[in-house]
Amino acid sequence: MCNNFGYSGKKYANPFAIKLLAIYGRRRGKDGFGIVCDKKLFKYCGYNTQLQADESDSFEVVYGKTISKESLGNIIVGHNRARSKGTITKANTHPFLYNSIEGKTWYFTHNGTISNIDELAKQYNVANEVGEVDSKVFGEILYKYGFNVLSEYEGFAAFSIYSVEEDALYIWKGFS
Repeated sequence: MCNNFGYSGKKYANPFAIKLLAIYGRRRGKDGFGIVCDKKLFKYCGYNTQLQADESDSFEVVYGKTISKESLGNIIVGHNRARSKGTITKANTHPFLYNSIEGKTWYFTHNGTISNIDELAKQYNVANEVGEVDSKVFGEILYKYGFNVLSEYEGFAAFSIYSVEEDALYIWKGFS
């Protein structure tokens, strides 16, 4: 099972607290790691090959420099992936970025299983390629068609959506 984590506040995030959340999450998913800090997306897949083995260094490796409050920003979305579907690739590592020519930008993470993703993809005319994760497909459906779609999925899930234009973090958890 994956791990979603994040922060939203009026003040900048505490670097130590975010680092602990990222390290703790590795217990729940080692197939990929991604984080959005200060509206910048960083993704890595396969901890054992691309990141240092020392868990205490994992967050600095991903961010690539010394962490300061200002470099984190005031909204953070992170995810540790435990693969249940799809290949271990950077493209299948969360958060997923969705943006449009209208200027709407979302970062999306998911923890859980959507058992009717094939039906939803067909119903909403969203590509569901072999090897893609249900999260990526469902994130696109939500992005294009809105939160009302949440009532249509089957399975269990926790989602986080960072809407850049609204400067808002949405968190949702539920079962069908």
